[in-house]
Amino acid sequence: MIDTHAHLTDRQFSTDLRDVITRAQNAGVQHIICVSESLSDARNVLRLSSEYERLLHPAVGLHPQYISSLSEDQLYSEMSEIRELIDKQSSVIAIGEVGLDFTPRVLSLAPSAEKAKHTQRQIFDSFLEIAQRTGLPLTIHSRSAGHHALTQVCEANAETPLTAIMHAFDGRPVYAVNALKKMPESLYFSIPPSVVRSSSLPKLVRQAPLERLLLESDAPALPAVARERNEPKEVVKAVEMIAAVRSQRVDDVRQQLLYNTVRVFPSLAINNP
Repeated sequence: MIDTHAHLTDRQFSTDLRDVITRAQNAGVQHIICVSESLSDARNVLRLSSEYERLLHPAVGLHPQYISSLSEDQLYSEMSEIRELIDKQSSVIAIGEVGLDFTPRVLSLAPSAEKAKHTQRQIFDSFLEIAQRTGLPLTIHSRSAGHHALTQVCEANAETPLTAIMHAFDGRPVYAVNALKKMPESLYFSIPPSVVRSSSLPKLVRQAPLERLLLESDAPALPAVARERNEPKEVVKAVEMIAAVRSQRVDDVRQQLLYNTVRVFPSLAINNP
């Protein structure tokens, strides 16, 4: 199994990260893609990934919540340095976590909700352009903005093809299905352990082709049991739930998800731990 989205630089892992990684490997997780939320986090992700270079792989990006808290000068500076990291660090395997977050709490971080939305859309466009230029896939946050994020992705893809992973998609499944018709070969949805207690994710798992699904933990968030700390090893529960929802064998589902992930990240097919 491959965990396509985890936050292992989170302070919740500051005391037992080595044990967390060992448990993931014992559960059958071969690779973990570590996403970043800010410039400083991106640097931490790069350092951590270099320590576990055959297991952890860095994704570099700015989270929309973080973007909404920055001044224009700060945002310009961080975007410039993020671009430089993406261009110069050959180990970067994806762009992320990027996207849109239209929840009231996040929008309130900016001078106005409209300002927050405009800035988020503008920066998301910049990351889409970087993905098109570099060929790197994006891992995309879209809380309370699923339809908006998918529209932006599909419009960009119509101009220049790109690969996008919608992380823990909370939008209506019909939006996902419609977007998949526009991007049938390059749009994916990563499913976290919280699928076992979600009302919407099982509907997406049922309606989307299995070939368009991936695994993620989003550790330490989105656990199978609410309010527990999540870990990469928990992707096993996502596999089991996907199989149950689709009435398929767990081993068959696991193998297809692995194949899907290697299609998005071909280097992981040869860089085994």
